[in-house]
Amino acid sequence: MQYDRTPSTMASLVLYLGFVVLFCRTSVVLCSDKCIAICEECQPPPLTTDCTGGRQRLDGCGCCTVCAGQVNDYCDDFMSPCDEEFGLNCEINVCKGSFNVHVETETQGSLTIKWDPLLTPEHFQPFRCVLFFTEEYSDIIGDWSAREVGDSFNFVLEDVREGVDYFIRIVAMPIDGGFDDALVFTETLVYRTSSRDSWCHFNATHYSHGEELHNGCQVCTCHTGEWSCRAKHCPPPDDLTIINPVNCRHVPHPSEPECCQIRVCEENSTSDSQRSCWHDEIEHRHGDLYDHGCNETCYCDDGVEKCVPRCDDPGQLVPNPSTCPNPTLLPPPEGECCEMLVCLPPAGSCEFNGNVYEDGERFDVDCIMRCHCQGGDVGCVSLCPPTLMTPSLECPSPRLVDVPDECCQQWQCGPPVNIKCELEGVEVSEGDWIDVNCEHRCQCQYGALRCLPLCPVLVPMSQMPSLTICPEPFIGKRNEDDCCTEFFCHHPDRESPNEVQDVLSESSGPSSLVVSFFPPSNTEILAVIDSYEVYYTSQVNVSDISQWQLKRVQATTKIPTENSRGRRSVNHESRITVEVTGLTPNTVYFIKIRVSIGITPTHYVILPEYLPYSDTVV
Repeated sequence: MQYDRTPSTMASLVLYLGFVVLFCRTSVVLCSDKCIAICEECQPPPLTTDCTGGRQRLDGCGCCTVCAGQVNDYCDDFMSPCDEEFGLNCEINVCKGSFNVHVETETQGSLTIKWDPLLTPEHFQPFRCVLFFTEEYSDIIGDWSAREVGDSFNFVLEDVREGVDYFIRIVAMPIDGGFDDALVFTETLVYRTSSRDSWCHFNATHYSHGEELHNGCQVCTCHTGEWSCRAKHCPPPDDLTIINPVNCRHVPHPSEPECCQIRVCEENSTSDSQRSCWHDEIEHRHGDLYDHGCNETCYCDDGVEKCVPRCDDPGQLVPNPSTCPNPTLLPPPEGECCEMLVCLPPAGSCEFNGNVYEDGERFDVDCIMRCHCQGGDVGCVSLCPPTLMTPSLECPSPRLVDVPDECCQQWQCGPPVNIKCELEGVEVSEGDWIDVNCEHRCQCQYGALRCLPLCPVLVPMSQMPSLTICPEPFIGKRNEDDCCTEFFCHHPDRESPNEVQDVLSESSGPSSLVVSFFPPSNTEILAVIDSYEVYYTSQVNVSDISQWQLKRVQATTKIPTENSRGRRSVNHESRITVEVTGLTPNTVYFIKIRVSIGITPTHYVILPEYLPYSDTVV
């Protein structure tokens, strides 16, 4: 066999050989052979429409272009890699993210999205979550649509379109902060909503995948656009023993008269107790039903013993192969005689309330819960409002009430009450907060003070993860009079390594000026820098930087490389120059500059003021 020895091909060969050494270790020959076979049999790259979100990447051998695995997709080290760029890793052959962001349920026009907690209040300041989503992917997450989530770990995204790939990401940020102060970014979830072909319809009613329909004497389930129906389960008849039955007939079952029947008989009052049957010197009276061990079941009929095998031939019990393709013959349970052919539920299925649901199937429990079978476990979310509600100034006496024609109870507020609290002679109005020394922050709630620690508990600096984006972290107070210590990216009295340096400005014309500066000294910031933000204003009394005008300049730094000592180094221009135009002549302007890093890498821990503004230049 002839191999192409062009530089690109040799580079790919070196790449895949490196992969073999890294992942195979003692099985170098076996894994090398597998990668060689994979590389020789590469299929044409898939269409982007065949990949969720249009996401593609090279396989584990570095040879073939394949679809990048998304959340809960199958994965392996060779032909089915996960979308690592979106923060996903292969865990036991399933693509997972650090925060387990996933779609719990899907209904027509909505997605219920869940994730694991992003931060713990004991370690960080209070925070809120914001859900970002888009149909057209962009590296600038600030361009995506956003929904406020608060401190919840789930959210129902409404008005989603059918058959569309949605990119979803959760961001935690301080209560009073914005996107630039973000604390944590989750992995990116890519989810393709179901198309109309996946929904079922009956009597002009829409049913989503996994929903059940009770249609007469059948129970039908929607499976990817098609109905799968089974007969409704009939309850057993009353356990009544009739020794000598006569006038037997079938009548409607009292519990299910429309779908089920039971056999009823009358007792023959003229039975003769002398017409008995004898077996092994044991008398069985006329009408008796009895067993001979595990071999036969017999009936005494007017002195004549009539017997049939106690157990049916298993071959006569084979269920319908369309509903039970792989029946299993089980030995008799303890104390019983007959073997049984059973339909074991499929792998990953769930049993709930006497029903078996397939892996991935969604179903409703009455009208109060929506559940999802996943990997043998059932997870449910309530369809009703929460059953706990804290009294507030607007609703001091909340209570749950029944609503006609509604399944769920709804909250109703009682009349407002003028309630106050008292602390050391100080009167506190309902809903107001008060600080107790530097220890607690308390709120008057329905006549009682409910207190929380004023300051969060900070872990020691030695136990913090690597903070390469903040090489000089600091724990201290922002001001001397403050109660709480905080984590800072750098000492407040020192120059930040993430701040641009030596900012200069001069006029370049009647309505323009030139600003120049050096990039930050922190190489980790330079490795992920996106742009520089130049803020300017002529208003003396405007301290809110968001009210200043902004000019964004694309960064000119190059990607970090590894030097001979294994340390990262960055090449950049000695000084960056920006021209700001369209200014008012003969006017004094105030200027601040800071860097922007676009999307924050998920492995960074973000501390306050990690991207500070420069000093104001006039």
